[in-house]
Amino acid sequence: MNKNIVRLPEEIKQEFRVDSKGKITTSIRGAARLADVDERSIRKALKLGADLEASQLAEFLISQGINGADINNWNETGIPDIAIAFILEYYAYECREDRRKEQAKKFCRAFRAIGFRAWAQQQLGWQAESTLSLEDTITLANFASTTAQNAGVSKALAETIKLDTIMQIAPQAKPLLQPQKQAITSAHPLPETAVTPTIIGQRLATKLGHPKISSRAINQKLLALGYQTSVTRIKRTTGKEVHDYYRHTEKTLNGNYGQLEMTSYKNGESNSTKYQLRWFNSIVEILANNWETK
Repeated sequence: MNKNIVRLPEEIKQEFRVDSKGKITTSIRGAARLADVDERSIRKALKLGADLEASQLAEFLISQGINGADINNWNETGIPDIAIAFILEYYAYECREDRRKEQAKKFCRAFRAIGFRAWAQQQLGWQAESTLSLEDTITLANFASTTAQNAGVSKALAETIKLDTIMQIAPQAKPLLQPQKQAITSAHPLPETAVTPTIIGQRLATKLGHPKISSRAINQKLLALGYQTSVTRIKRTTGKEVHDYYRHTEKTLNGNYGQLEMTSYKNGESNSTKYQLRWFNSIVEILANNWETK
């Protein structure tokens, strides 16, 4: 299993469009949510005019070859995929350091190897009609499988990735290859779904015979045991350092106890996104063995 994969929530996918050639566009709202910035601020930063001074974001986009006239039309046409990638890069690495966004960095890492368009196509389930030869198709499938294994997935999962690649490029091969994929997945089932600390608390309480164990107590114990660390941010209103989210440790990944996932939540009248460390049921046994040792 690829432990570092970052997926788009359904709420953000709704902001994307894919044309028949596979080109991706998203709304300004979608770009703001991807980069974890306020929609109003990014609209203001992308507004150009004779009487307006270009923002640092606009200047960065123009320096990357984006036409200023096109930027002004994005509210109607949507932001093209190449510009989305530049916007994420800006908020990840190019803007003032105290304004850089961890979420933008994570998306940049997610598509760095294959490019934003290819990554977004995967996330949105877009498939192109194949014009590749059988030899080229198999070469790409082998490359996908090898890359997945190099990233840490099991050989069995890498083989299913190879078969999926061939079936996506050449749908006519699906009747022949689907039984092989089913045989592999039956012999090597995918890992369970990771769950929140709240659910882990419920399972642990049942195991220990406690009436209730809160998610806060679970998080504190996981911190103490070294299975997660607290990532902080500077609160704009007070300038104080506050907890932002929990990040996994090598201890977590080596034991395959949890993974980082992006989730959506209500922020006033709009939706926002954040990262949450979620856990596999195997962590319950670890907690149970250490719960009384506080």
